[in-house]
Order: sequence, then structure tokens, then C-alpha cells
Amino acid sequence: MQHNTTNSFARGVAMIELNKRGINFNRKEIAIRGCNYDNAWAKHINLIGGWDRLDPEKFNQFILVSFNKNYKDIRYFIFTAQEVRQFTDIRWKDENKKLKYLNLLRNDKTSDHLIKLSENRWDKINQRNP
Repeated sequence: MQHNTTNSFARGVAMIELNKRGINFNRKEIAIRGCNYDNAWAKHINLIGGWDRLDPEKFNQFILVSFNKNYKDIRYFIFTAQEVRQFTDIRWKDENKKLKYLNLLRNDKTSDHLIKLSENRWDKINQRNP
């Protein structure tokens, strides 16, 4: 699956979830990204979801969507921009700004903690944490 298709699917299913909860989607406040965890690389490192080049200056909340190749087993991880600022730094090409990345791994203590704090935490969407 191509990156654009992955993110398009993630936006579509996340918007359905937001609508169910009566939350208005505003692209300037809520960023949405997807990850298909059902590929060779993800399986090799036991990945639940991996996202990179996250810029917490461009959103207040972040919805990370993880799913398998059959578009099932969809999981939602919701973070505030403040939480994303704590993720690991990544330098992308020659950009000077600090971007972030997150890999959620199966059977990993740090990932388990982040999953507990973020999975299906739709209540964070109403928080304003720039």
C-alpha cells in the first residue's frame, strides 16, 4: 500500500470515529496519519505502528491509525501536541526544524505505557494543548 493511500484510509476511518463522537474535524487542530503494520518491515521489528516526520507545531491533537493489510484490526492512538513533543527527534533531509517519530512495538514496556495512555483516548481531542 502506498503512503498516500495509507493516510487517506486513516483520515477516512478517523473522521468516521470523530463524527460518531460529535467532534468537528479541523485540519489545523487535528492531524491524522496511518500505518499498515502488516508488511515485512513491520513484522520484522514487531511493529504495531510507526510514524515519522511529525511536527507538533502544526496541530493540537494527533490521531495515529494502525491497521492490517485487510483494513481490519484498526487501532487509534490519540496524542496531544505536548505529548508528541516528547517523542524521539528525527532529522529529515536538510530541514533545520526538529521533527518527531514514534514506533509502537509489541511486547515493549515503553510502547505498552504509551498505548495505555493513548489508545482510544478520544477525550484528548477536546483538550487544547498547543
